[in-house]
Amino acid sequence: MLTSIEFAVDAVQHPVEFKPINLGPNVNSEYSEYFPSISADNSVMIFTRNIQEEVKLESGGTTIHLNEDFFITENINGVWSAALNMGKPINSKLNEGAQNISADGKWLFIPYVIALKDSAVVIFITH
Repeated sequence: MLTSIEFAVDAVQHPVEFKPINLGPNVNSEYSEYFPSISADNSVMIFTRNIQEEVKLESGGTTIHLNEDFFITENINGVWSAALNMGKPINSKLNEGAQNISADGKWLFIPYVIALKDSAVVIFITH
């Protein structure tokens, strides 16, 4: 723990210049995109997009529902392709987010909330 504190103090005292680069309209949209996972060879990126959907209520009104889904894009000659919704069975009607790609790019680790008596988060893997 002390090492972490020392690192944090040193990082504040010696900031590193950071210039974020917008990945453009193939990746960024009108919605919020976050939590990118990039394969070790920089060929694939999977990220979470928070999509706002208008939902009709039984009362006749509408409400906005926020839904997180996984999207995937490929780095082709230094340009990220148009991001695609990963669809079923990866995405569901529930929120998906906080994924991780294994170093070899063959496995995707996905946390899901399972509706049990005492709700639990279970990590699934797929390849």
